[in-house]
Amino acid sequence: MKRLSVWLVLLLALVSLDAVAQTRAGLMKQLEGTMLLTGRIDVAADGSITSWSIDRQDEVSADVMAHIAHHVPLWQVLPATVDDQPVASSTRFSLRLVARPVDRSTFRFNIASVHIEEELEERARLKSRRFDPPTYPHRMLRMGATGTVYVLVQIDRSGAAIGSHVERVDLTVLAKDAQAVQIRRELGDAVMRAAQTWGYDVPTTGPDVRDDYYVVRVPVQFVIGDQTSRYGNWQVYLPGERTRAPWSKRDDGGNDAAVPGRVMLAGSGMKLLSPLEPGAM
Repeated sequence: MKRLSVWLVLLLALVSLDAVAQTRAGLMKQLEGTMLLTGRIDVAADGSITSWSIDRQDEVSADVMAHIAHHVPLWQVLPATVDDQPVASSTRFSLRLVARPVDRSTFRFNIASVHIEEELEERARLKSRRFDPPTYPHRMLRMGATGTVYVLVQIDRSGAAIGSHVERVDLTVLAKDAQAVQIRRELGDAVMRAAQTWGYDVPTTGPDVRDDYYVVRVPVQFVIGDQTSRYGNWQVYLPGERTRAPWSKRDDGGNDAAVPGRVMLAGSGMKLLSPLEPGAM
């Protein structure tokens, strides 16, 4: 966990004057680390895992790989079907790990969420047609306010966005409570304004073709310079509180294993029937 410790030290060194009053111990308790990894997984007709791999494995630390290798082979998945009969499948998947401090020098990490894609033909997929990124609010840019906004977008049968809801905003800058509320609100508002201009191609066949509307989850990152976390590295953040959209029809617990830049239908994907970490104490 050395790389995570370095990130924590760097972030604490960049604490703004408004947050000086908070103690170091208090800040450490609030911070978390996160890592998003992608790969491929093979699922047998009985739902067991026959093989799996992580992309760019040489960029991922040995302790993280060992943790994944301990749990993923024990997963049980609701298998794909053809003519209502279970079949073996091979598909892409992504998982997010979260690390939380145990004390001043120790962090414990676990698999927090996973998304296993369904193998669907192109016509059965909801695809992004127009995605104009939000404008960085000038005041937030001057303040150096950074973070990730998870937005839910409601899409009608024509592919137009008809509603948006900020599900959560994770900050990658430290701020006192009132300032954190302001940053989350302004970054979230910027994303919702942009979301109303986004367009999609809706499925013309497949399991979702008869839906009255669709809900997608889109993570939008606000970064300055080269702050984007490299693949296989931990990113330190201050987690935000999750709120559910009133029109969200599938509550998947706020699955944050979505890959930035890829459309993910909320509640979609092959279902994991076992715990994320089978056998964990």
